[in-house]
Amino acid sequence: MVDIFDYGFDKNLNRGRELPTSVVYNTIDQSTSESVKFSVFGAGSGTSVIQFDPSKGQWMGAAKFDDAPFSIDMEGSIKATKIKVVSIKSATIFEDISSGRISISSLGSGTATIAGSVGLAIQTNTTATSYGYASIIVSSGSFNIYDRSPKFSILMNGQDLDINTVGASGNCFVGIGTIDATGGAMNFTVEHIGFKFLKTDGVTNLYATQSDDTTENVSSSLGTAADATSWEFFVAVNKFDSVDYFYARNGGSFKTVRLTGNVPTFSSSNQIRLITSNVGTAFNNNFIINSVSYER
Repeated sequence: MVDIFDYGFDKNLNRGRELPTSVVYNTIDQSTSESVKFSVFGAGSGTSVIQFDPSKGQWMGAAKFDDAPFSIDMEGSIKATKIKVVSIKSATIFEDISSGRISISSLGSGTATIAGSVGLAIQTNTTATSYGYASIIVSSGSFNIYDRSPKFSILMNGQDLDINTVGASGNCFVGIGTIDATGGAMNFTVEHIGFKFLKTDGVTNLYATQSDDTTENVSSSLGTAADATSWEFFVAVNKFDSVDYFYARNGGSFKTVRLTGNVPTFSSSNQIRLITSNVGTAFNNNFIINSVSYER
């Protein structure tokens, strides 16, 4: 490793004499500034060292990359001998809803019930103006579900969302917030973060959606539910600035969209909500939730 200050550089990286061949000097723009390109650059010595090498990556605690207790290579792989992540996590596979921690309700022919070994079935069935609804209390008291850049995931079986029946309508929501159950169209201006399915005249489209309790910020269509038997959703909140939405269908690769602005900052419910409504039409709008998780 080369200490550049041993070779005549001042704090502005202006040099006074030539560097050895292991350090490559490169003038970017002589009219405004100069920069230096190094084969290896670091600070410290012995095991109290941090180093950078464009051919390997970044490492700390050893003279050589392969000997370091902590390193990140150029492909993003991390090696660490000790790591501490402070977080909380709440998750369920719906093994039991009898305790009351999961609240369920329905209207018309709608239901929300345990579906054998696969999870929670939320259905409207074929009576008009029906809904099925389930909410999971993450925490109570002064807890704020949107604080500390949370992440949550949902594994879902689409069931009848992909049935393209002419005249059929429906709304579905999976996420966090205070979206309410209704046999009609859902109100997406109340505070929430999640995914919604909107079915119009038998065609169902997926959207990412969020609202600060005043204005909904919604993506363009992320695709239709046609032929989608399973969905994987992962959502990451970036402070109160933006939200990253990841989604995959039928075990395929994840795609992502970011929505910036209208991020909610406070929740009156601190709940994960899973809702379906057939919006006044006598058609199925059913799905199964295999599992959900929340972490921050």
